[in-house]
Amino acid sequence: MNKHEVALRLQDVHASLAGKEVLRGIDISFQLGRWTSIVGPNGAGKSTLLKAMAGLIRTSGNISLFDQELRTMSPKQRAEKLSWLGQNETVSDDLCVWDVVMLGRIPHQEWLAPPNAYDHQVVKTVLQATQAWPLRERSLGQLSGGERQRVLLARAMAVQAQVMLMDEPTANLDPPHQVDWLEQVHCLTSQNTTVISVLHELGTALQADDVVVMQAGLVVHHGASASEQTHQAIETVFDNRISIHNFEGQFVALPKL
Repeated sequence: MNKHEVALRLQDVHASLAGKEVLRGIDISFQLGRWTSIVGPNGAGKSTLLKAMAGLIRTSGNISLFDQELRTMSPKQRAEKLSWLGQNETVSDDLCVWDVVMLGRIPHQEWLAPPNAYDHQVVKTVLQATQAWPLRERSLGQLSGGERQRVLLARAMAVQAQVMLMDEPTANLDPPHQVDWLEQVHCLTSQNTTVISVLHELGTALQADDVVVMQAGLVVHHGASASEQTHQAIETVFDNRISIHNFEGQFVALPKL
């Protein structure tokens, strides 16, 4: 595989929720080994687009994962190549952290087969990477919101999928753990993993390689995060109530007073 390979491609994708069209003809592709952030105002269709790419909602049009139509893939094939971290995920509070993260290894295990030594090593590695190793024996119900989010991130990482989809992955994380998350994303992309995230915090989103800007169910721009055209598109969809500035090499979005 090479950096110019397309990992995920959407062609004329439409989706409706409760009888209302939420995605209106999405055409977009995501390259292997790059981090893309999806931004836009509330109701733009960001989370719906992510769920469509994960195969979690009914869509029309075509979605391809490494040139294979998503709808033709078995659940196991899809789970091996694509991992998902959603908002407010429901996991039994009685499960201990180690077992929650081990769930990420299920796509790679034979039916009813116990975890092998490699599965255990992967779980240990991702728990350490997300600073969740000290929590491994605690139940999920005993954790704070930020701790729970780190554990669910570890579970998504344990899949070792080539594409990771994350909806508001920094929710509930304090600033130091947001920095840890950024480091993990850069580590993943360096290993040719494609990361696609919906982010509310524009300053964090602008640290991605690329940014998708959405409005009213449409992709209105897709470009490099450092591009002036990208910044203009973001400012426009937020009704020019923010402006993007470069401070010592990092972009921040500030409200216009």
